[in-house]
Amino acid sequence: MIKRVIIPLIVTWVFYIVACFGLIQYVKTGYEKATDKKVVEVHNSNIKKQDKFAGETASELEQTSSATTQERAKKNPLLKVEDEQLNELIQQELKAMADGNVEILKSLDLYEKSYEDESIIKKAAEVIDSYENIQNYSKKGLLPDTYLIFAVADVKLSGCKTLAPTMLRFYVEKNKAGEFHINTKPAEDFPSATYMYLANIQNEEDVLELIAKVNKEFVRACQKDKNLKKIVTGVENGN
Repeated sequence: MIKRVIIPLIVTWVFYIVACFGLIQYVKTGYEKATDKKVVEVHNSNIKKQDKFAGETASELEQTSSATTQERAKKNPLLKVEDEQLNELIQQELKAMADGNVEILKSLDLYEKSYEDESIIKKAAEVIDSYENIQNYSKKGLLPDTYLIFAVADVKLSGCKTLAPTMLRFYVEKNKAGEFHINTKPAEDFPSATYMYLANIQNEEDVLELIAKVNKEFVRACQKDKNLKKIVTGVENGN
């Protein structure tokens, strides 16, 4: 039951890889119409594809009341990351993603098996030139020295001048040496209480507000640059 209802927030590089391949497919696929709503759907679908990769579906997540999510958000607010080590970790991770540097990704992750298929990682890196203007926000994890990081950044896509706002999620914990590392091990390998806790965080009001903000900025970027919209949705200018 737990496995069916959980969204695997702890998978991080998967979102990146699937998002990149999604962008490739959208370039090849045309649609008759594209509205701002469709742009947002495309943007959010990358997160849903992350869930499919791990064998889960977002629609199966247990629903919680608005009052419950507000109360949880008050107890564990979404805060801008001030810790230099955490910020440096995410900076290094995003750079390694954009560069397709598998060795660095392995060194930053407690679960090296996530990077066994190097060709996927390198192909994904061909789509994205860099992550810029990175701002990290966090919520405390269930255990001490664990965090769910929401990294908001502007993505420089290959062949596009306009930066595309996006958000990635990282589950971070300290290793035995006291250093922060990303942990991308499969959701089913975590204690059920831990990953149910992480799943519930996504529905908290302050996180939903941040997602909505990024989506709004993403739509504005697509309105400004028709080429960006085409790259993301596969829609020709004027359609």
